[in-house]
Amino acid sequence: MIGFLARRALATGPGTNLKAGERERIAALASGADFSSTQDSGPETPVIADVRRALEKVNSGEALKPKPSETIVRFGRFALWLLILVYNHPMKLTIETGTENQTLRKVSQPIKQITAKHRKFAADMVKAMDAEQGVGLAAPQVGENIRMIICKLNPGSHDEIVLIMINPEIVSESEERQMGEEGCLSLPGVWGQVERAKEITLRYQNLKGHLVTLELSDFNAVIVQHEIDHLNGVLFSDLAEESIKQKALAQNKKAKSI
Repeated sequence: MIGFLARRALATGPGTNLKAGERERIAALASGADFSSTQDSGPETPVIADVRRALEKVNSGEALKPKPSETIVRFGRFALWLLILVYNHPMKLTIETGTENQTLRKVSQPIKQITAKHRKFAADMVKAMDAEQGVGLAAPQVGENIRMIICKLNPGSHDEIVLIMINPEIVSESEERQMGEEGCLSLPGVWGQVERAKEITLRYQNLKGHLVTLELSDFNAVIVQHEIDHLNGVLFSDLAEESIKQKALAQNKKAKSI
């Protein structure tokens, strides 16, 4: 490093018009000679003074330390790069399956504070749901026992909308019931008739933490009831007719034997 600075002084700037003795003194420094050993060659000139100050900075380590502002800029660029890398590369979520899956059978915990991690997870859940062509997905189905569900309401219509629901709860439901066929991404190949409330009133938080109240009916109500069941460790096969329960158990045993 010292030799480099000295050679640069020879090749550029004032070095093109060096005075008598200056070139020899700088050349000596470039070869690694101690600065004090060259003082007999004459008085210190501005060029030699510049070289001396540069060498002193190198020897003290000052020239090798980045300025605080440079450190901040470098850290800022690294942080920005890291954020872009994380948010532009969604995590591929795996669907949990099986009637005896421990994650699917746990009661999920409320989300006390919504963070960027939850928002990222919600976006990944939407991608996982769409990849499986589903109309709903609950956090336990992708390995997280937290109270978050994704619901695609009015699926297949011009009014289709995907809602992310945090800590959802059904505050009231109609006495009128409806029967409908249901399936589940966590029980592939299993379908069955389930009885549900025809109308429900739902309360949940959105990703901004705002409380939302919705009144839903028909298939939209079914979707939400199905997903909230997942948060309580309940599968649709638990509510279906006995033949469906047996088929779900058989599928679970078959999966274990493979």
